[in-house]
Amino acid sequence: MIEELTPAIVREAAYFKSKGKMSFADSILVATARCTGATVVSCDHVELEPVEKDDHIPFLWIRPKF
Repeated sequence: MIEELTPAIVREAAYFKSKGKMSFADSILVATARCTGATVVSCDHVELEPVEKDDHIPFLWIRPKF
């Protein structure tokens, strides 16, 4: 659990938010994963699958893609 947003996470979140149609919460999620080396656990294929392919962040999908 992250208790504060570091400047690095905020910069990464701005990068992801500016790339396309992504919610603010999802941009914080993927930015935190990138900055901390964490794996994103999600079922939101629509917004996050392009990030997995383009930005090489590890994902664990908890629901199959429909």
